[in-house]
Amino acid sequence: MADTGASKAIDEETPTRALDDDELFVRLQGWFRDDWDHHLEWLNGTKEDDGGAKEDFEFAALRQWDEEALAKLREQKRPASVFDRIAPMVDAVCGNEVANRQEVRYIPRELGDAGVNELVTSAAAWFRDQSDAEDEESDAFRDCTIGGKGWTETRVDYETNPDGDPIISRVDPFEVCADRDACKPNYADARRLWRVRSLSTDDALALIPDADPVDLHAGWAIDTDVAAPESRKTTDYAEGDSYQKFPSQCSIIECQWWEREPFVRFVDPTSGQIEEWEEEKFNLLITRLGTMSVDQMMMTGIQPPVNPVTQYRRVYRRAYIGKRVLSRPPMPVDGSFTYKAITGKRDKNRNQFIGLVKTMKDPQRWSNKLFSQIMHILNSNAKGGWFAEHGAFENDNQAKTSIAAADEITWVNPQGLAKIQQKPPAAFPQGHAQMLEFAMGAMPLVTGINQEFLGMRDATQPGILEYQRKQSGMTILATLFDSLRRYRKDQGRLMLRMIQRYLSDGRLVRIAGKGSEQYVKLMRENTAGEYDIIVDDAPTSPNAKEKNWSIIERMMPILGPVLMNDPKLASEALRYSPLPESLIQGIVQSMNKPPPPPNPDAAIQRQLAIAGEVGRIQKNQAETENEQASAIGRKAKAFKDMSDALAPLVLGDIPSPPLPQLPPNMMPQRGPVSPMPGMMPGMMPGF
Repeated sequence: MADTGASKAIDEETPTRALDDDELFVRLQGWFRDDWDHHLEWLNGTKEDDGGAKEDFEFAALRQWDEEALAKLREQKRPASVFDRIAPMVDAVCGNEVANRQEVRYIPRELGDAGVNELVTSAAAWFRDQSDAEDEESDAFRDCTIGGKGWTETRVDYETNPDGDPIISRVDPFEVCADRDACKPNYADARRLWRVRSLSTDDALALIPDADPVDLHAGWAIDTDVAAPESRKTTDYAEGDSYQKFPSQCSIIECQWWEREPFVRFVDPTSGQIEEWEEEKFNLLITRLGTMSVDQMMMTGIQPPVNPVTQYRRVYRRAYIGKRVLSRPPMPVDGSFTYKAITGKRDKNRNQFIGLVKTMKDPQRWSNKLFSQIMHILNSNAKGGWFAEHGAFENDNQAKTSIAAADEITWVNPQGLAKIQQKPPAAFPQGHAQMLEFAMGAMPLVTGINQEFLGMRDATQPGILEYQRKQSGMTILATLFDSLRRYRKDQGRLMLRMIQRYLSDGRLVRIAGKGSEQYVKLMRENTAGEYDIIVDDAPTSPNAKEKNWSIIERMMPILGPVLMNDPKLASEALRYSPLPESLIQGIVQSMNKPPPPPNPDAAIQRQLAIAGEVGRIQKNQAETENEQASAIGRKAKAFKDMSDALAPLVLGDIPSPPLPQLPPNMMPQRGPVSPMPGMMPGMMPGF
């Protein structure tokens, strides 16, 4: 966009559109109360359901008895057993994500250097490797599997490195809430996001250096059951000659939101280029033009804009809030929130996202109760019991301690054995075992996670049936993994913006994987541009690589000739190999290495050999031609000799030899001639 004289003249007088801190605080307060109440409904549940996400995480952590039921069991001296079936299910789903991790690739939207997209893709791989993104995203996916939401934050940190370190970190889902009206997966349509953090006062001041410690804590907004309690320790801060006491812990609210900002597009008459101005700046220009004469316009070089059109665009903003607006820093990147979500199944009635644990809590409760009752019955039967009349034992105290021991003697009075009788064992309730089996079997029914998905199989089951049943389990969980794919795509866009804005400063980054020792300079011109984000199916885990590589091996009779003729395609196939990364890189480099330059001596020898071969061929050709000429001469001579011999006969110079005389009996006879035996009629003898 060209910078004109009108632009420079107006920039200095452009008024700010932003609200002041008090007006903004009122607006953010209203938004926060609505969104946070909706978040607390997801977190704590409602009276109508069986608990929210907080209880889901408690169940996943094996705290599955509520306080009332646990108190009753303790009062009755009964065991509170936990026969956990939730953890294996959650571990199986999360383990499948770890075993099938995917990478993000960037494809340029415009034609250009084919190597740029590979550079950007490799830079993104370096970004993820530096920040341990795979582990952080797996933790967020586990949060989503359990409670329905998982969050990560992407940023560039300057605390330890002045040039900036890439950071992708998992965020506690209890701290983050989104726009209550957002309903698309991964909160793709959210207008705002909130994060409520409990920080020490020192950390809060490091985050917001200009803030007043008195204003740090947002006590007006925080539920004491969720965030930091109001009763806190205090820290002394010096102010002049006196000391003031402030809470050592405080709750800071971060808000990220977007607004629709009007702007005007018009054609600059002086340059012919399209300009984009803020609406207020454009209106100020129009106002000034209305007070200027034509001569003044000619002198200043300002001319009326051509074809102005008002449009709207999203502008992303950020603010930190305590008792007031503490800070309004700019967004790290344009066009995106820095917090990205992975969401589970959506409850449309309440507009909440839920995980797998919510559906498993009731069967888990049944299993725990039934198993506890069975254990209590078994414990009671093991201890046994006795009926005894008074006076049956010589010493009642001695009998209490010895009657249940196997190697002790219990002394009784004469005729005392008739007064002692063992209690009958308690009858095992009918149907307990069947109910326990039903409760355990209900888990796969409500989640769709069968035993094949858990890595267990029937020995008599065919392998193809096992594979089909495992795939059916993956189909039921497809919504969860599709949300993960969308997250990686959206997070890939954010990561690209971070690389282009903060990290394309000429630094050397390792881009070719572990053990390659290849470093490339990240420059702005090498990373600029628009790219399509593709979530590649190339696996990164060893188990998935071995599985895919076995498929490639079975197809080698077909793929072998193709890969031999296309080194680039062969290099792509090696990405699926379970070989060490360093070995793969060595093979790829060897395949893509250009042929060595020719040796001069070898070239001379080769030319001499070629010349000798050409001479030999020419000699053989000459000999062949000579032999052919000789043969033609011999044929011509023989033809001449034959012609000379036949010439007298033709010309009549030589008398004809006399005809031989036939015997009388062989002279021809007149009349019909009888055919000889074996001859056809009309056939002459001798033929």
